[in-house]
Amino acid sequence: MSLDLWRRHQDREADRNWLERRALAASAIAAAVSLTFLASVVIYQSLPPTAPFVNGTVRQVDPRARTITFEHDEIPNLCMESMVMMFEAANSQMLASLKVGDRVRFTAEEIENHPVITRLEKQQD
Repeated sequence: MSLDLWRRHQDREADRNWLERRALAASAIAAAVSLTFLASVVIYQSLPPTAPFVNGTVRQVDPRARTITFEHDEIPNLCMESMVMMFEAANSQMLASLKVGDRVRFTAEEIENHPVITRLEKQQD
């Protein structure tokens, strides 16, 4: 084997080793990113809800559309000023005992790009 041929063989071996090390490093980075993502999901799911309770008065209830219209105070987590607005309810049971004029406390969160009532408490007069 000539010296030139031997050097080319050594260079190919070095290139192959370098590619294997690079692939191994990329796999390790991908695994670390996946574990970090999974850990953040677990932590997020274990946190208590962050949406604050907001005071409001029921102006309209539509059980078939699963919507409630409130005159409500500011909703800071949605950057929303006090106003009258219709919201979708997270579930239809929230609407069961509501009637126009009821005072309530509720939380609203943005779900699929629109505000949804996630918790609702009827206030005692």
